[in-house]
Amino acid sequence: MVGIRRLGSRLMESDINGMRTMPRTSPQLRIHFNWQRALGCFTAVMLGAGLGVGWASALPRAAPEEVGMSSERLKRLDQVMQAYVDNQRLAGAATLIARRGKIAHIGVYGMANRETEQPMQSGTLFRIASMTKPITSAAVMMLYEEGKFRLDQPVEQLLPEFAEARVVKANADGEEGEAFEEPIRKMTVRHLLTHTSGLTYGGGPAAQHYRGKRINPGFRLADITLAEMTEELGKIPLAFHPGDQWWYGYSTDALGRLVEVASGMTLAQFFEERIFKPLKMNDTAFYYPKEAKERFAVVYSPDAEKGLKPHPKTAQGGWRSVAYPYEGPQTTYCGGSGLSSTILDYARFCQMILNGGELDGVRLLSPTTVEMMSRDNLKAEVEFGNGQRFGLGFMTHTNPTASRSVTSAGTIRWSGIWHTAFFIDPQQELIGIIMTQLYPTWWLDDQQKFEMMTYQAIVD
Repeated sequence: MVGIRRLGSRLMESDINGMRTMPRTSPQLRIHFNWQRALGCFTAVMLGAGLGVGWASALPRAAPEEVGMSSERLKRLDQVMQAYVDNQRLAGAATLIARRGKIAHIGVYGMANRETEQPMQSGTLFRIASMTKPITSAAVMMLYEEGKFRLDQPVEQLLPEFAEARVVKANADGEEGEAFEEPIRKMTVRHLLTHTSGLTYGGGPAAQHYRGKRINPGFRLADITLAEMTEELGKIPLAFHPGDQWWYGYSTDALGRLVEVASGMTLAQFFEERIFKPLKMNDTAFYYPKEAKERFAVVYSPDAEKGLKPHPKTAQGGWRSVAYPYEGPQTTYCGGSGLSSTILDYARFCQMILNGGELDGVRLLSPTTVEMMSRDNLKAEVEFGNGQRFGLGFMTHTNPTASRSVTSAGTIRWSGIWHTAFFIDPQQELIGIIMTQLYPTWWLDDQQKFEMMTYQAIVD
């Protein structure tokens, strides 16, 4: 079982479940979380109505004018976000803008839990899902900098479970195929980092081969370790030849396993010891004690009568559960989607990236490595998006005019399925983060409006 995360204190249990040579840890050996003591720590750092917990380790604050932004123009952002709440399109949201290393704006709107009338706070916990991927990618690059592997090294040399990888031959319509062929090139670490490995989330020509496999996309209450899950992935044929296409999928979960093998730690341990502690991301984790449910924002879904309703606890036959951070076996450390965090914590990770790999005197990555992660790493012939390409863990804007984006060239970003998103603009020395909990969200434009309102407030 994972490290059940300390909240406000650094209580955490961990073992090395999933490592090749270690057995599972008995439940009787688990450390029990002292919720009452942690709650006292929360209360001690409460700062103002709505601001909540976590400010003790937050980035420094500044008046907007000190960092070239307008207080008056930022009020427009507050009005826009509050309108989404008033119109029952969002139950609640948190927004953060940092510029030149300081927080110029943090907004909390509406409710984290409408049923209990719990207000949104800066210390509210959010399921960040695929915003886990940049953190896993940073962990991989930290080990790359230590010489543990090369980016163009075949994955099978590091994870032997992929040694027998084959490629599905799609039929004439590009649909699911039954025939297989040898890959024309070996899957590499770079392919995993760029989502060009041939692994998908169960779509494409290999779709039928994912069905019934013991795989956890990060949202299931499933008793499976990352090592066991990667073994399953190694048995599934690739949807295309590595390097030929960009296809979102389990690539970053395989990277999480690579971190475990290269470091000798579980992914949870590596994150805790090598990233979260150094960056003072005190509330970020894979799993939490049951009592922590009170700090999580409820996931909502659209409802024709009520505007919004709580998302079902378990959906799609058990494939997806909103309770995974604080219920279930808590054994799968999904590098692609498993973390939860606060907006203040995630801002510290973003600032580290914006600073070229360093924060508050602690360096995790070199500026050269961060620059390499942030630039286009796809082959020229791989299609992605107009004016957008993919780096090593991030999407990057190469041509904002073509992508119709207000952001600068070189801006990197990503988002999560439960409706969280961030962007980092090096030219403007700018970070923007928006966190809500809503699914599905195809009909909503709050993230686009947040970006618009951020840039219109820049005056210097």
